[in-house]
Amino acid sequence: MSEGYVSVMGDVGAAYAAKQHDSRPRMGSAPTDSVRKRAYRRAIRRALQHGWTWYRGQILTPDLVAPHHLKALSFDTFDETPSNQIKTHHPKGQRFSCLSWNVSGLSLERWDALQQWILLQDLDLICLQETHWKHESQWLTSHYHHIHSGSNSQGGLLVMVSKRLCSFDQVTWNSIIPGRLQHLRITLGGRALDLIHCYQFVRKLGNDDNRAHLWQQLHDVLSTLPHRNLLLLTGDWNTSLTRTSSLVGLGDFQWQGKRIPGPKATDENVFQQLLSHYDLVVLNSWHASDGPTFRHENGTSRIDFLLARRAHSDSLARQTRALPHMPLVPQTGPTHIPLIASLRKQWFAYPKPKATGWTLQHRQQLRQHWCANDDIWNNVNETIVQTLVSSTAQTPCGLSTLHHQLNDQVGPMVSKPSMDHAEARLHSQWLSTIFELWTGTSLFHHL
Repeated sequence: MSEGYVSVMGDVGAAYAAKQHDSRPRMGSAPTDSVRKRAYRRAIRRALQHGWTWYRGQILTPDLVAPHHLKALSFDTFDETPSNQIKTHHPKGQRFSCLSWNVSGLSLERWDALQQWILLQDLDLICLQETHWKHESQWLTSHYHHIHSGSNSQGGLLVMVSKRLCSFDQVTWNSIIPGRLQHLRITLGGRALDLIHCYQFVRKLGNDDNRAHLWQQLHDVLSTLPHRNLLLLTGDWNTSLTRTSSLVGLGDFQWQGKRIPGPKATDENVFQQLLSHYDLVVLNSWHASDGPTFRHENGTSRIDFLLARRAHSDSLARQTRALPHMPLVPQTGPTHIPLIASLRKQWFAYPKPKATGWTLQHRQQLRQHWCANDDIWNNVNETIVQTLVSSTAQTPCGLSTLHHQLNDQVGPMVSKPSMDHAEARLHSQWLSTIFELWTGTSLFHHL
């Protein structure tokens, strides 16, 4: 370049030293509060209209959408009600969805409105508590099998099973406590799903015996279920849960900018023991933004839960969401909030529990200590007495837990009978003699 040369584009040397960036705005740039992706716009619209939707394999509710996105898409943008039946929300045949809701009574008008809303959804199981229907019946509609367990008192449990999930002959059921505790078994491709549907009695004076009876019936039915089956428990438990183990995510919930623990039930420990004994994870307790599941003028609480075995509680199952913006949820008065979850159909190899209890050798050894009345027997007896005195177990479920605790404490005190060197040598000689006799007898019969 000659002296005095000036490039039209500026200094050429500087162009090689650093990349030049154009700071001018692009033509037709969208405002920062707009939603640019059409699939996401449609998902937000469905969530606003139905209270929830599927988006990229996850449950999307209006609470999870950014506020400026909600402002950009108002209800005025709807020309008609969009369908919420999205067939690509999860790989085909691998998961099933479940909606659980205490409807606080189903009148004819509410039932018709619920049917219209369900027709636009993509749900496999629908569990409704407190229908206030007294009849016990089963019937079919164009899309669902219906199984209802009625009660003369305030209660009633209705389960709607989608025909896409199974046929009617693949469903069996039992009303353990009519209108309060219901068990369904659904065959899913060689494996079965055990669905436990519950509406626990309200905590009030005179209901302690009824609540204890339901806990005991629940324990009895859970103890008979095979581990090879999938297990889902859902319903209104009328009991708050605090975090006492890794089975409960958060013991409180979000309400009006504060963390609220909710009222504490006197028999919560029985519920916690059931969770621990059967390794049940509370699916709707893992998000700090989750609110209450029951609202009324005197306060709020989280008493509606979905439970599953730990082996079946994957990350998507723990994304169980509440639907406070569902169109059918009343905005005033005592109101329960629906819960929706997605669970896997595939069977997981559930780890077998370690063998517990007393073998015959242990029992014989303990009997020898008892006959000798030695120090080992005195220590065992003292440990049992102290544990029973300090125990507060009052229900069979609590007694079962106490029994396992005593096994863990007393078992190590009683060692298995061991053979010394002389006894082992004598035992080997006896085996050799028995083998020779058996061999000789076989040769004799052969001749």
